[in-house]
Amino acid sequence: MAAARKIPVPIRMGIALHQSEYEAQGRYIDCDHVRFVDGKPEKIGGWEQWNTPGTELPDICRSIFCWQSFTYNLWHAFGTAGRLWVFDQDKTRTNITPFEATGTLANPFSTTNGSPLVSVAHAGHSVVIEQYVNFSGATAVGGITVSGEYQVTSVTNANAYVITHTSNASSTAGPGGGASVAYSYELEKGTGSVTTGGGWGIDTWGTGTWGDVRASSTYQTFPRYWSMDKYGQYLITMPSNGGLYEWQLNIASRAALVANAPATGLFAFITSERIIVVLGADGDFMLMKWCDDDDNTIWTPAPDNTANIRRLQDGSRLIAGCRLLQGVNLVWSDTAAYLMQFLGTSIVYDTRVVGTHCGLVGPGAFATLDGVAYWMSPRTFHMFNGGVQRIPNANEIEPIFDAMSTDQRVKVACEVNLAFREIWWIYPSTVASEPDRYVAVNVDDFTWTVGTLDRTALGNQMVSGFDVLLGVDETGVIYTHETGVNADGGSLPWHLETAFMDLDSGNVSVNIDGYIPDFTRQTGNISITWTSQEYPESSSESETVTKTIAEGDEVVDLRHFGRIVKFSLAQGEIGGDFQLGMQRIEISASGRRR
Repeated sequence: MAAARKIPVPIRMGIALHQSEYEAQGRYIDCDHVRFVDGKPEKIGGWEQWNTPGTELPDICRSIFCWQSFTYNLWHAFGTAGRLWVFDQDKTRTNITPFEATGTLANPFSTTNGSPLVSVAHAGHSVVIEQYVNFSGATAVGGITVSGEYQVTSVTNANAYVITHTSNASSTAGPGGGASVAYSYELEKGTGSVTTGGGWGIDTWGTGTWGDVRASSTYQTFPRYWSMDKYGQYLITMPSNGGLYEWQLNIASRAALVANAPATGLFAFITSERIIVVLGADGDFMLMKWCDDDDNTIWTPAPDNTANIRRLQDGSRLIAGCRLLQGVNLVWSDTAAYLMQFLGTSIVYDTRVVGTHCGLVGPGAFATLDGVAYWMSPRTFHMFNGGVQRIPNANEIEPIFDAMSTDQRVKVACEVNLAFREIWWIYPSTVASEPDRYVAVNVDDFTWTVGTLDRTALGNQMVSGFDVLLGVDETGVIYTHETGVNADGGSLPWHLETAFMDLDSGNVSVNIDGYIPDFTRQTGNISITWTSQEYPESSSESETVTKTIAEGDEVVDLRHFGRIVKFSLAQGEIGGDFQLGMQRIEISASGRRR
């Protein structure tokens, strides 16, 4: 019997999904919670809850923006479907959602004996169910005093609505409450998901009844996304299909409309020349407007300012934009990429198409690093580094698009994981309504990895000069990523699987007598499963064996045989960790030739 031979098992870094399990020899074909560093696979970092219990975000979060003020205070803004929140550097949460209407009402409240329901009279109010309304300065009506924050319970008509007080009225009374009741109506809550249907303006005039959503099989409403940037040290933000707001770091005040800015827009960003650009301005989805570079309240073009207007052609709606370098910006529609370059003339910016069939799938689906933009298009990944190109090796990972929800892909979020120079995208699979998976690329060697992760938004927090990746889950819990090796105190399972490979050139079946591990880092036991087949299209496996690799094991006895084989490594215990070096196996002839 021939002696066992020790042979290396060289496997190229990165995940390859674009080939058959046999064709992808020498590659990894699946993984979860694994990345590649210097050619070696290792477990990704864990995460811990960032915000304290009780400060979870009450609605689905889509946007995160972190920045530092001129006095070195850290601020963290989170845009949700319902509200805009900030946390200071002590992680104290404050609601800075804009008010869409403020004023005073005279004797607006009416009560019913024994009921907490209060009718509010306000001619032409425009509020909707669940909208937050605030009152102050009222006197008692029916034994109760309406004061503070409420949500609209129902809408009676265009001139009245109903709120629910914290206690029952002791009598039927009203109208009352005083001659000068101050009201503040918070910005109407946005949608948290993609919905089909409509409202005002859908179908023909007079169709349906007042306040009812009109049916439509084609009209879609997209989730609310807050585009956010900093203007000096102040926060500039725009909810999709909303106005442009500024928040000046005062937790006693809400974000306020920027005077004279477009009434609505889809996305806003700020150029390196301190010019605010609004995309989809005033309801025109392909129109962009920008303000003067010295005054963000000047939006009307004139010879003595830099404000201007531009309507773009390729696409049906503008999606997002960003600054890349001094004087260089990128704007995306749903089908194209535009270079927006500063000219310093009366035209201000030259805007031209630099790529078609490379649109952005959603407003959060891009990130920038070192002046290069990376983004997800409907069927692949692109980058701009002086020109638009497909990200190298993207073809190896493109099968993920077949497993992505096309209805909900607008929810894709992207961020830089700076500690590892990776770009991460989270996306919803075909079986999910919210992002439940991720795909990431290393921008130094362009290796790709995939896995599972239930986050609805990603962002970067700067701490002592270092960026820390933040993520928010569907329940509103915020996490700091790349912290430890566990999932908020629980286990963070990982696995890594190879393609089938020929042993001894596939000419004969061989015995696999042992596996010789080489871990540059191992904490805890790791399981290894070997699977063999005679041929790529064999209808059944010839053998499967699973063994445990303990820390310090020199050789793992297998007693396995096959013509083509693959293996997978996995671990699920708390505190588990690994980094893999060069692997070897012991093989010997089995005597079977066909």
